[in-house]
Amino acid sequence: MTTCELCIIRNPSDNWDFSRPYSNVDSGKLFQSANNSTLQLPLRETVMYELALRGDRRVLDICEELVKSDDLDAWLLGLRTMSILGSDTAMNRLIEMYMNADIKGRKLALDIIAANVSADFAQPFSLMVREFLDVGTLDVSSWTSVAVATLYHVCKRNGILVKFFGDPNYHPSITGFPLQSDISHESEFSYEEEKRKTRIFQLARES
Repeated sequence: MTTCELCIIRNPSDNWDFSRPYSNVDSGKLFQSANNSTLQLPLRETVMYELALRGDRRVLDICEELVKSDDLDAWLLGLRTMSILGSDTAMNRLIEMYMNADIKGRKLALDIIAANVSADFAQPFSLMVREFLDVGTLDVSSWTSVAVATLYHVCKRNGILVKFFGDPNYHPSITGFPLQSDISHESEFSYEEEKRKTRIFQLARES
């Protein structure tokens, strides 16, 4: 570890707009539009988010095509949609992509996952975020409160001082966050149980 201090920045979020203009449109029609590769990405984006918010698993197939693209915008759209869908299959796929990406790709994937992290995903997320504790500064503007709280706890366990800058109206719930990894040391984790939920524990065991 090259630093014992981490600055986190939380500005008013410019996260994706979930106003859901297509909330009353039939899922079949939305899927046709989302699956139409001749449409420009901005026209497919909101449609894909709507399908993901509905829990429509068919959108995963579209995501798989997007993440194979050399176009960064297409790759990001695929990741964002998987993160919004939030199913076990989608999150496991995100983790797999995170593990296989270079450091720049991992940071992009981390921010996308952090934008939708829920409490039941906090522990595997803590293993991901610890890779970035020595960057000096992290912008968490788009992160969920659970993701930010997880970051705080990981820093605490590693003896890293956190300094907060940004939105004065944002007050993350740091104390009392029920992160399972605070209950025992990392060597005592039930890796076999967690491995069934996410492949990231394979990385944790090998490192």
